[in-house]
Amino acid sequence: MKETEAKMILAILRQNYKNAKINDPMSEVKLWVNALGEYPADVIKIAAEFHMQKSSFFPTIAEIKSMIPRAEILKQFEETNKTDNRLEDPEREKKTRAELQTLIEDIIEREEEMYGDFLGFER
Repeated sequence: MKETEAKMILAILRQNYKNAKINDPMSEVKLWVNALGEYPADVIKIAAEFHMQKSSFFPTIAEIKSMIPRAEILKQFEETNKTDNRLEDPEREKKTRAELQTLIEDIIEREEEMYGDFLGFER
């Protein structure tokens, strides 16, 4: 992720979290680039969208990082299933994407529960 991309994502987040206080926006951009720069901007944007659906508070970098596995799965699915015949109805497309996000979150939560159960059993 580049600085220009981080600025765009942070601008979207600030629009959604109007009460968030960022004293030095450029420092915030640099912090995000340093912490999340290894990931593609579109993955970070999807992670931010996941966060916005779940929380009424401006995200920390750790919260965005926790959403990255979900975002990567969604991005991979969308790329795998790209067609030139996109849905004609933007509202239907938005609903389909939201349903897919819910499904992905459910899968990841179940995997985390199974892993936790496994660790508990192992002890």
